[in-house]
Amino acid sequence: MIKYGKNMALLVALVLVALLSSCSDSPKYLDMLPDDAITLVRLDVKQMTEQSNFEKGGLKDKMLKLVAEDNMPAEAKKQIEKVVKDPAELGIDLRVPMMVSVTADQEVTLFAEMHNADKLKDFIKGLNAENSKKLTEKDGFTYYYANRAMIAFNDDVFCFGAAESQTEQEAIDKMKDLFSGKVTKMKDREDVQKLLASDGIAQMLIFGEALGSLPKAKQMAEMMPKGVNMKDASFLLNLSSQKGKASLSYEVITDSKEWKDYIAKSDEMVKPIDADYLEYISKDGFALMANCAGEKLLNYLQDSGMLNIMDGEQENIIKPFLSSLDGNIVVGIDKIDENSAKPSFVMYAKTKNDSFSKLANENLGTMGEVGYKDNTTYIIMSNTEKPMTPTKNGFSKGDVKGSLYCYVNFDLFKPVINMSSGMDAIIIKSVYDVFSTAELYYLGEGKCELTVSMRDSDKYPLEKISDYIVSEMK
Repeated sequence: MIKYGKNMALLVALVLVALLSSCSDSPKYLDMLPDDAITLVRLDVKQMTEQSNFEKGGLKDKMLKLVAEDNMPAEAKKQIEKVVKDPAELGIDLRVPMMVSVTADQEVTLFAEMHNADKLKDFIKGLNAENSKKLTEKDGFTYYYANRAMIAFNDDVFCFGAAESQTEQEAIDKMKDLFSGKVTKMKDREDVQKLLASDGIAQMLIFGEALGSLPKAKQMAEMMPKGVNMKDASFLLNLSSQKGKASLSYEVITDSKEWKDYIAKSDEMVKPIDADYLEYISKDGFALMANCAGEKLLNYLQDSGMLNIMDGEQENIIKPFLSSLDGNIVVGIDKIDENSAKPSFVMYAKTKNDSFSKLANENLGTMGEVGYKDNTTYIIMSNTEKPMTPTKNGFSKGDVKGSLYCYVNFDLFKPVINMSSGMDAIIIKSVYDVFSTAELYYLGEGKCELTVSMRDSDKYPLEKISDYIVSEMK
């Protein structure tokens, strides 16, 4: 864990909550993005600030109160109050989205655009008289170093760099490279262009090379089809929000023929969910739905070697099930018994024969009702549900999206709150109080999306977070 000096940490915090000043059409730091980055994070601070209601939601007033009560030098207090009241006084232009790069050796660099370098100099000097001695102008930029972290800037660009193990000279050399004017090729990449074109509040672009450092990287690689390498793809996540809702989209970006063939083949295993059985699944609980070509899915699992990680008993269930599956499969939990904590479970699947129903009946025994009728295998584990019976508040075709669909109504967990204690109860209740529903769906072509709806539909998610921070600040 990197530890920064008090003044450095305070400055970074102010940067992150600062509002807006002026703006430009294109970030001036794009030619500085390091070619060895394995991850880029883009932050639209303007949107974040607006949606957090920083000005009117009480957070600004709370910060001013904390500063006023703090036993810091008078000049430092003056500088901080000035910036909190008018963030433009910091000298950093935060209407232009910021960018954070991370390298394989965990070097983190934040890039932003400047609009007044003199104001930032005055702010740093005003925090502590010692800072004046440490503020150095050399090699075309001004820098301030403390505790393995460095602030560096010129008239155009602001940088904050940190590393777990970094001497002052190493930090200086790093900034020299960044401010040298040497143009990198990062901004010309297709995946980086898509990142820059995103309109959410935050994005993360993960280059395939980054996944090679994960603990289970080798296992992940073995599960991929022959010729499909993680390094040949990038993965873009985009977080957007509106009042009462937040969405996280995911997209695979690649120009690799092997990757494109792999995605196309994957899409052949699932089709858009049709209307079969949807009315049997309630929107009052949990739902998992897909439209599967079972034989193609089974062949894929066999070819990829994924069946090899299953034990014999699991394989003996999966194979006959997928062999017979040919269409919609839907799973639903619409209630949890407050006494036993047992869920009410139903499953319907379009199958070619009764082979899976016979196998399920052998394994489940008296735990539920298993049957086969009209090319449909069903499992009912409920005291109230009857097979092939439309449920109250059931789904319809217009309610679902994509070829794979998962839905959660957080009202399902209300009985669990009373059955839990300690931290578990606090977490469950917090989730229940804030969130209403969640949907996760696959749209094909390597794209999927998670949407979470809040109980308070009149506020942005960041506004709710800001309200919580204000309530906790003493």
